[in-house]
Amino acid sequence: MREFVGWGLMSLAALTAAINFYFSVLRYLLYRHMGWEYRFVSGLPVLGTICLVFALACVPQSMAAWLIAILIATVDTGGIPWFLIVILLEAFTWPKSVDSPSKKTPDKTDSLSVPPES
Repeated sequence: MREFVGWGLMSLAALTAAINFYFSVLRYLLYRHMGWEYRFVSGLPVLGTICLVFALACVPQSMAAWLIAILIATVDTGGIPWFLIVILLEAFTWPKSVDSPSKKTPDKTDSLSVPPES
């Protein structure tokens, strides 16, 4: 029974991954190809990763189960691994020339500055 539940959760994770992949990649390409206006629609974030964790706890430990789980996690663009990848990419590709607000020096043309007396 436990193995049946595990493979059911693995199937649910695969379905969630397919939905997330469609919403984040395929749908954008389809809309662009058709010339339609594209609006981002979120998939089912984190649900696939949670299902995978519980599925791996239930299915018998085998190389096939782990390979299937890695494949599903790779395709699931709404999962935790992709979230971490995007955060790391943003951290390393953020422009270095952007000053933080705390280090910004006041500008002489600032609207809050007091005009010089004449």
